[in-house]
Parts: sequence; structure tokens; C-alpha cells
Amino acid sequence: MYLNEIEQILAAVMYEGHENGVYRYRNRLTRRCITLDSRGRLVSMEPFALDYYY
Repeated sequence: MYLNEIEQILAAVMYEGHENGVYRYRNRLTRRCITLDSRGRLVSMEPFALDYYY
């Protein structure tokens, strides 16, 4: 993965909220969720959550 791809992924992902120590992020383009624990470890990720194109 190249740096410009990582920047595009980060630009597409937005913070959505948290509860019980689990933080939700949603990709603006694909509308898929990524959840992380309070230490930043991946809990779950929907398919295509890291895509940065339609």
C-alpha cells in the first residue's frame, strides 16, 4: 500500500461514535463500518470498509 492510498483511505473514514469502549468509524464513500477497541485494536470491519473509491 502506498502513502497516497493511505491518505485517501484516512480522508474517507470519519468518526461516528463510541459506547462501552468500542469506537466506530464509517467510510463516507462505501458507508461501511470499522470498529476499534480503546487501545486501537481492530474489533470488526465490514467488507470494503477501507475502499476509497466507488
